Amino acid sequence: MLRVEHYDQYKKMAEYFNPKDSMTNLYMMPEELHGHIERGNLYYDDPVNDDILLFYLENEFFYKLYMFTKKGEAPSIPFINKPIVADLVYTEKNGEGVMADLLRKTGFEHLALYRQNTIRHSEINFPENDLEGYRVDFATRDQVPAILSMLYDIFPPVSNELPDEALLAKLVEERAVLSFFSPSGNICGCSQWERMKETCLMKHLALIPEERGKGLSMKLYYEVLKKAQAKNYKNWVEINNTVKQKLDAALGYRFNGKYMLKLIFGDIKGKQ
Repeated sequence: MLRVEHYDQYKKMAEYFNPKDSMTNLYMMPEELHGHIERGNLYYDDPVNDDILLFYLENEFFYKLYMFTKKGEAPSIPFINKPIVADLVYTEKNGEGVMADLLRKTGFEHLALYRQNTIRHSEINFPENDLEGYRVDFATRDQVPAILSMLYDIFPPVSNELPDEALLAKLVEERAVLSFFSPSGNICGCSQWERMKETCLMKHLALIPEERGKGLSMKLYYEVLKKAQAKNYKNWVEINNTVKQKLDAALGYRFNGKYMLKLIFGDIKGKQ
């Protein structure tokens, strides 16, 4: 594996394999990528053929593998005996297709299919929103440890692309993180997104267990959409997560025909 030294290097390789007008698997937002590259956490395989490029994102728990393919059909996958990969992201226009079968034969397990929902700001009908003493405001730097702890308590870290402290601090500075406050003034939830020009990729909306079941999620989500002030919002939701899909539909999100295939808690047979 070779380390990615700068963003332009990554961009040149990725766009060679995936021109923007032909493929959908541009997974990480530029701000997120810059942070990973600056910290030396992003690697790539020197391409063995003209059809596939593999990026490895190293973090505390595992290597996340990003697969870029130039053609629509499934290529051979040369990562047996590579570093442990516990999460793989691959996007294709038509769903699982042959890629899922190929991954299973290669040794991956626990494949999950996600669907991309999108909404335009102009399509949202913001109702009167009485938060009944709850407050939503942009997070500050001193709140980063509490927010990070909350995210890791609520979400499984190996399957939800949680930020580390440095990345979360950067997102706070970019006003891409919101804190939710209870009537007592304590932080009871948060939201975090990634911004690309006028589009926001909604990544996490979290409430502590004590505040759930009160009908707050919809109200808080509306506040998030107002604060983000983007023309378009996107999020990925697991194909069988009907609760989240109903929430998205109520907010105005619509499935836009794109899927992401992810490996959750997977493994590679024959690894060293």
